[in-house]
Amino acid sequence: MSNTPFRWYKLYTHEGFWEHIGNRAVRQGKWKLVARRPTGPWQLYDMEADRTETNDLSQQHHEKVKELSEQCDAWSKRANVMPQTWK
Repeated sequence: MSNTPFRWYKLYTHEGFWEHIGNRAVRQGKWKLVARRPTGPWQLYDMEADRTETNDLSQQHHEKVKELSEQCDAWSKRANVMPQTWK
């Protein structure tokens, strides 16, 4: 048995995709990309600096938005997650 104390936070990664009633998001490291409704604009947040998601950085980091949104689209196709159409 190791003398090193258990450090749960090193095991937890901040990565994943989700969709709920048309709202969607992706988390990768410090970045979180979210969109409300299927046609809503993407909003990008630095979760290390802004845990309350008040400072949208999507205009300053176009490449990160493109990268994460493409990953989210690929995941939704792979997982057969189709956002609802809002009326």
